[in-house]
Amino acid sequence: MCNKFIYLQGATVENLKVTSEKTVNQVSKIQQLDTQQVLSMAISFQEKEVLKVKNPICTQLLTALYKRFVSNIFVEKLEEFNSLKGQPVIYIANHQVAIESLLFLWAISGVSNINVKAIGKIEHSKNTWINEFMKQWSSYPNTKFSCSDVMFYFNRENQKSIYNILKKIKTQLGQQSCSLLIHVDGTRNLSCRQPVTNLGRIFIRLALEL
Repeated sequence: MCNKFIYLQGATVENLKVTSEKTVNQVSKIQQLDTQQVLSMAISFQEKEVLKVKNPICTQLLTALYKRFVSNIFVEKLEEFNSLKGQPVIYIANHQVAIESLLFLWAISGVSNINVKAIGKIEHSKNTWINEFMKQWSSYPNTKFSCSDVMFYFNRENQKSIYNILKKIKTQLGQQSCSLLIHVDGTRNLSCRQPVTNLGRIFIRLALEL
């Protein structure tokens, strides 16, 4: 059962990287994760559960990006978060660019012990750098990875197509096989500090039905 929304102040590197101690102390029940431990968990989970191969080039690249851009990770209500390990949840977030979403999927899959997928624009299945990156990811010898392990593609020019996507999502979340990351604003934000303020009822209904 998908019984929780986890609200992030933005699934962005800058938002995972909280630089103001005052800001952290003002919010109750926030705890800091050990970034090196998160990295180890991410690598272990991806190689055992997703890629099915040891030390592929994509792991080396994502590790380098993680070390470069992620210096702090804070979780509100850590005990509650940990109680949901291995269970599908829906992450509500915004984003500024694209790399932070990939890093989020990669890192949080390891921490939560379940693969996390995102709803992404269909352009990422064709001619974007993310598509090129994932093709290299999946082309590594003996890997079991495919682009569908990371993303559900949505055609923004055909809004009704979301209903077919939701059927796939409901099936996979219902089978306890993945969690879901939703960029609820549908486009990039100018600031990682911009909180999530809108959530379509279609996603609330999705959580209630699972």
